[in-house]
Amino acid sequence: MNNVHYIKVRIKENRRKFIEVLKNKGYVIIDHIEEQIISSILPITVNLEKKTISVMGNITVASSASMQNKLENTDEFFCNVSRDGAF
Repeated sequence: MNNVHYIKVRIKENRRKFIEVLKNKGYVIIDHIEEQIISSILPITVNLEKKTISVMGNITVASSASMQNKLENTDEFFCNVSRDGAF
């Protein structure tokens, strides 16, 4: 099971909804305030083991993750973590 997931969500309102779902499941935001994560163009980072939400550090890391097919959309994330029993 992969403990860290990188989620690409481009629309602010969808980012807000995604974060709310995670917070309702007990996840907490680290390293940033919620509005910074919502306003960012970078992928959201979700750590399943630590139950934390953050944002990728910079555009270079995000580009690398994208090229290596490490980014998921919200549907893929929920499908993967449900299948693994982690959510």
